[in-house]
Amino acid sequence: NIERSLELDHPTIIWNVDDNHAVAHWAELDARAQPGEQTILHLRTAAALEHDTRYIVVVRGLSDTMGNEIQPSQALRALLDGEITDAEDVESRRSAYNEYIAVAEDHMGVNKNEIQALWSFHTASLESVLGPILSMRDDALSRIGDGLGCTVNPDGVEDNYNGDGMTYRRVRGTFTAPQYLLEERAPTLLSRDDSHNPVFVENREVPFTLIIPMSVYNSSEPSPLTVFGHGFLGTGEGHVSGGLRAWGEIYETALLASDFYGWSSDDRDGISMGIMNGYYFTHQSDRLQQAMVNHVVMIRTFKGICSDLPEMMGDGGRLLVNTSDVYYTGYSLGGNRGPSLLGLSPDVNRGALWVGGAAFSHQIERCTQYDQFDDLMESVIGYPSQLDRAVVISLIQSLWDATDTNTWTTLSEGWGDRVQPFEMIYIGSIGDLQISNISTSRALRNADASILSSSSIHPYGLPITEGGEGTTGNVGVYFDGGFSHAPEQNLLGQEPHPAHNWVAGVDAAHRMAFEYLFNGYVVDRCDGSCVYDAA
Repeated sequence: NIERSLELDHPTIIWNVDDNHAVAHWAELDARAQPGEQTILHLRTAAALEHDTRYIVVVRGLSDTMGNEIQPSQALRALLDGEITDAEDVESRRSAYNEYIAVAEDHMGVNKNEIQALWSFHTASLESVLGPILSMRDDALSRIGDGLGCTVNPDGVEDNYNGDGMTYRRVRGTFTAPQYLLEERAPTLLSRDDSHNPVFVENREVPFTLIIPMSVYNSSEPSPLTVFGHGFLGTGEGHVSGGLRAWGEIYETALLASDFYGWSSDDRDGISMGIMNGYYFTHQSDRLQQAMVNHVVMIRTFKGICSDLPEMMGDGGRLLVNTSDVYYTGYSLGGNRGPSLLGLSPDVNRGALWVGGAAFSHQIERCTQYDQFDDLMESVIGYPSQLDRAVVISLIQSLWDATDTNTWTTLSEGWGDRVQPFEMIYIGSIGDLQISNISTSRALRNADASILSSSSIHPYGLPITEGGEGTTGNVGVYFDGGFSHAPEQNLLGQEPHPAHNWVAGVDAAHRMAFEYLFNGYVVDRCDGSCVYDAA
């Protein structure tokens, strides 16, 4: 009951000190706790916390499995009781804790004798999180102008690709992009100056795949261009060349894709190294940032110097793709990457995000895709203690924040002259075992989104909209195929499970997605209820 957490008699309180209000959250015991170890109590905020803001956390009223009231630590008891100790690390905190206690008593109405745990923290500023990647983006765009060029592979043009009559042409090649990574392959770090801003290393070739559907060829007008974001540990080529080509055929749009380095097929070894040594997640985070800049450069390049490639023309030199109209859609990981691309790119401002969510640290323990790394992470060369694993996952979030949905969904209204406004539709699937519904709902709350009235669930904190031309801005909708639900606890569900991929084939879902992309508003195509009997 998230709303209950805002009441000041709730056992756990997260308090925004700067604005004096409670923060919506829920608490859950770690279902992954190991025998012989303490059990972590997770506090999960319903939405992202404010940046550069001070918070105080109070815990009270908790009992152990025997019904005994949990006691504060000896150090906290001394601070609460005003008992002077000979412990320097306790006494150095006394002044600060006196302030925490005063805030708890005066603003939250907490009796200090009931406090079992008490601490404070200060969140990072947006400048510290996004300054470096915005600097890299600005430098890259200044270097390329309208683009540095594209090269089609010698065997990169395939007419009637796959022979199914759905694709007029597949084009594979590379575009030239400024690179800030020291090396081309993982593991590698960004070159940085003394201010931690990335420094240009060299230009490199980055792969792209362009799908021109048969419907685009048959159309009398050039089609818009939709950038497609691939799934976890995949590639742009692999995903845009698969079954989702059907979207391009149905909605008469060309599809363009590249790789999201950091979470692409080339990153398995780098991720494994990070699991064994958390330092290497810095390398992975840096590759993620380079990947986002690559996509920004790709879009600018195809709007500019590569907007009239011969391979994008039909009979008689007729241009098939109008790259002045660019949209974004992404599935799974591609849904996660969508907000950062929309925020970073000045050339695309609307996206349809499929089964994506916010905050990797909120997703990992509930995501069956990460099961392939569990054995390594739990081994003696990884982090055999669940206490350590939980802490590592939480800490690594700070490395991912520069590209994470949790950061960028809060900026959909823009950020000064550095991030332009953008808008999104989120399409979720009930029972999803790869991107949890709680993660999708978090992204929607971050973005101050509305939820379609026909959505199969109406998550906490989202105003309801009926759909139609007035339903603009950020919108969410959940589809329910009648599949078994994901575990409520921070555990993996049982695969195979269809919910994650099923929704891509639902006519109402992709109609709403592409109508939103092209028109800017959501029409309810569920006839009042997005509940299906697909199971």
